[in-house]
Amino acid sequence: MSAPYQESALSSNVLPSNGYELIIWKNKPVTGVVFGAGIVFYAALFLFEYSLLLLVCRVTQLLLIGSILGKFLGRPLPISREAAETTISTVTNRLEVSAKFATALVLPFFSGENLLDSAKAFGAVSVIGIVASFFNTATLLMLIFVGTFTVPFLYNEKRDVIQPILKQGLAVVQQNVAKVLEMIPSANKVKKN
Repeated sequence: MSAPYQESALSSNVLPSNGYELIIWKNKPVTGVVFGAGIVFYAALFLFEYSLLLLVCRVTQLLLIGSILGKFLGRPLPISREAAETTISTVTNRLEVSAKFATALVLPFFSGENLLDSAKAFGAVSVIGIVASFFNTATLLMLIFVGTFTVPFLYNEKRDVIQPILKQGLAVVQQNVAKVLEMIPSANKVKKN
């Protein structure tokens, strides 16, 4: 007797093809499930003081109990071995691509190829560090998680209002950067050459 669900959820078109579609709520039920699962995960880790290892152990125990009971009752879990292997392979491939992209994105800042970009990254990390010092880790992670799901969505919904404000802010930042660069003698030499 075959299992009723043969196809992996990740291999079908249920999940978005990239993270951007997920955080702009293109497919609202899927994003809602991911957002809700993140909130539950946060509650389990921080509010109920679970450790990540304990949480992984409990989920594994539930899956094993379900498997054992399924064999005992003659009703296997509704996922085949092939579907599980396909799901694991898909998740692993996506994580590998994301890690390569993140490495390619961050590596130029640490290699010192462009000192101005490295200085900008240093300033950004310093500001993030100052902001992070006002919150504990749990609160900061929750703010980042909720912000990841709300800021891009609000930006897409209110783009007409936000764009002019961002352009004005960018113009002010560019003016200040130009003033600072005029004060640095080596920056003026690079501009002239």
